[in-house]
Amino acid sequence: MKKLGLIFIILFSLLIINGVEYECSESEKYYRYMEDILIENYDFVQNGVKLEYIINTSINEEKDRIIELLKKDSKSNIDIVNNNIVCSDDALTYNISLIDGDKTKVEIIIINNSEGFKSTDLRQAVEEVKSNKCIDERIYYFSKVKINEEKNILPFILDGINEDTIEEAEISNGKVLKAEFIDGSKINLGQINYDTGKYMIIGTPIIFVTY
Repeated sequence: MKKLGLIFIILFSLLIINGVEYECSESEKYYRYMEDILIENYDFVQNGVKLEYIINTSINEEKDRIIELLKKDSKSNIDIVNNNIVCSDDALTYNISLIDGDKTKVEIIIINNSEGFKSTDLRQAVEEVKSNKCIDERIYYFSKVKINEEKNILPFILDGINEDTIEEAEISNGKVLKAEFIDGSKINLGQINYDTGKYMIIGTPIIFVTY
């Protein structure tokens, strides 16, 4: 068995809203299992969620709704620049962008640095901000840990993945792995090597952050 430290790094890709709601319940099920395995065995670093949706209301109406909601929920340090909103609470940082057009597009990113919050908690947090009038949505997750090569949890991580879909590629400071869960939903995994150690990151259907 190859050392876990030689297996993964992040894979970047783009996924564009095409007017069809992205169904993610099964991929979330497998992803959450994988996230649990990583957090239980390695040192948690960070995780996050990104929700994109489209709404028929005007950009100003939707922005006002979100700002009012954040103030009501006692979010601190709310910064508003044009159509971008940044705020935080005790554990989470919110970065919200609105784009005007024929319809209003909203992107909500929540980043967490506390081990106490998993993807299920982040999903709940983003749902509390999302409009109940949205007509289309896509959701993305990532989780990052610092790995210990003495623990080889690769067999557990690959549980739920269709091994026939695995594609690996080397890059300058690690490797990337792209695959599909057994239900056909996508997963990206990766390992990046820094002077401070080796880090693993997973994301579904892509990893939406840089590092």
